[in-house]
Formats: sequence, C-alpha cells, structure tokens
Amino acid sequence: MALSTPTIGPALEFRLLGIPFRLELPFLIVLGALGYAGGRSAVAVVEWIVLGGASIAAHELGHAVAFRAFGVAPRIRLHGWGGETHGAALTPARDLVVSAAGPVTGLAIGAVVGLVATLGLLPDTPQMERWVGALLWINVGWSAINLLPIRPLDGSAIARSVLTKLVPSRAVRLSIWLSIVVALGVGAASLAAGQVYLALFALYLGIRSWQERAAARVETLERRLWDGWLLLERRHDEEAIGVAQGVLDGRASPEVRHQAIELIAWASLARGDTDAGRAAIARLGDGLLGSDLLKATARVLAGDDATGFARAVRAWRLLSLERPPTPAPVGVTPFVGREAELRRLLSFLDEVT
Repeated sequence: MALSTPTIGPALEFRLLGIPFRLELPFLIVLGALGYAGGRSAVAVVEWIVLGGASIAAHELGHAVAFRAFGVAPRIRLHGWGGETHGAALTPARDLVVSAAGPVTGLAIGAVVGLVATLGLLPDTPQMERWVGALLWINVGWSAINLLPIRPLDGSAIARSVLTKLVPSRAVRLSIWLSIVVALGVGAASLAAGQVYLALFALYLGIRSWQERAAARVETLERRLWDGWLLLERRHDEEAIGVAQGVLDGRASPEVRHQAIELIAWASLARGDTDAGRAAIARLGDGLLGSDLLKATARVLAGDDATGFARAVRAWRLLSLERPPTPAPVGVTPFVGREAELRRLLSFLDEVT
C-alpha cells in the first residue's frame, strides 16, 4: 500500500539486499498499537511488531524485486500507514506486475507458513500458535485486503493498469469511482460484522477517493501529455501531435495547455513541418523556460545559427537552475542525425553543460 505521509520523528536508514530502506518510528508505534488493541500481552505485542514488521518489509521487497527485474532502482519507506516502494514510471503492463508482486509475496509466505503448520512440522506450543496466527493474518489477511481496488491499495493500482490498457482516456476516473464504490461496500460489510476499525479505515479511504475526483481530470491530461512526449521520443510524430491536440481539446490548465502546444511544436519540427512548428511556437509566447530551447532549435533549423546558439546558451543556463516544466530536452532526441545544423547545436549544448 502506498499512502504517503510526512516524515515524523527519527528514522533508521539501511540497505537490505542492496535496496535502500527507511524505517520511521511511527511504523513501529502503529504496529504496537494494533498489537495492543488485539488484547495481547506485552510479550505478544513485541512479537507482533517483529513479525508484522518483517512481513510488511517482505511485501515491499516483492515490489522492489519486481522493479529491479525491469531495470529500475527501487527504494522502500516504512511509515505510520505501512510501507511504500518507490521507483520510476513503467508501462501499464509492467506497473501491474510491480503492483501485484507485493501481495503475491505475502500470500506466498502465508501459504508456506500454513503448509508447514498443517504438516505438523512446528512445535505445538502456545507461543508458536501465536506466531503462526499472526503470520497468517498479516500475510494472507492483509494481502487479501490490499488486493481490493480501493485507492491507494495495490489492488487499485492493478485495476488502473488494466483500465489503462482497455480505456486509457478514462482509466483514472474509472479507477476512482471503482474505489469509492468498493470502499463503501467494504465499510458497510465490516460494520455489519462488528469490525469497526476496518469499517472506519474503508470509510476514510472512500472519502479520500471522493476528494480525488476533481484532480482525476488533470491527472489524466498530464498522463496523456507524458505519453505524447514518449511517442515523440520514439519518432511517432503524428501520434504525438494527436495526443497533444486531444489534451488541448480537454479542459486543461494554462500550464498543461502550454506544454501541449510545445509538444506540437517539437513534433512538427521533428517531421520537417517548419511552418506548423513556427505556428505553434508563435502560440507559446514567452514565460516557460523549456520554450526557449525549442525556439533556439527552430532558429538553427531555419539557418540562423548565431541567434539560435545565443538563445540556446541562455536557455540551457536557466534550465540548469530550474527544472523545466516539460521534458523539452527529450524533444530534441528525434532530430539527432537528421540535420547537420541541429547536430552542431547539440554538440554545442554538450560543451556548455
């Protein structure tokens, strides 16, 4: 589960299997509170913290190993709401695998523990019975809950990956509505079963999902715009322009519209349509730093090396101080090897950096 929270209190940082971990104090406090709420003795609470912490860490390692399999360096944070594993953005199919890897790891641990206990390979003592019960509940019970399509549980990430493949333009909004409906259902069922804590937790996540509805449209447009930049990088210029135009047709914010126009300009120049590129540049005006590098590129392609180089130096120095609002340097990639003028520009930019 990835429910981000601010860092509170001291934290222990270490590496396990080469993966960076950050263990925060609230993680242990919340685990202890859950153990105490279950009516356990002081010793049993300590056991619960150790077994719960190890199980959650294993869950996050499942995500991390999946990230590594796709060439992404992960990092893990254990905080008051559980754990989260960070890594670079992936394709929907790979994101599905990474999201599922955590719960699958927990279910696998639970299956092994259950099998060993069933075969009678463990000591028949009250302490061992507590350990087995805790491991089964944490790894099987929590993993099953985590697979529910409620944001921000792993099940919701899996659902969004599937929806992205089926209906990419509506995936985020549909995943939010699915989250709201399922959260209400789980909350009602939990309340009927006397599971007040689970009911309140489901209600809280449902309210969060409801509040995310307004941001869903913006997130969808930003995701589509990023897909357009990736299409441009792969030299699918026409498709990139189509994506950018679709973003402009939506109710995008001024900043997102600016980025979409910039994408149209890069893609137009990439396919050799300088008139369309200049028309898009004229719509940009001034203000965003990424546009300066675009305009410099257009100048060089038009044969105005002196002005283009001067503008490129100014833009590149500014970009080194402030992160560009769009991946404008990525837009240069399709030009490499196509025009001698742009090769000179890129070589020059490499020198000044």
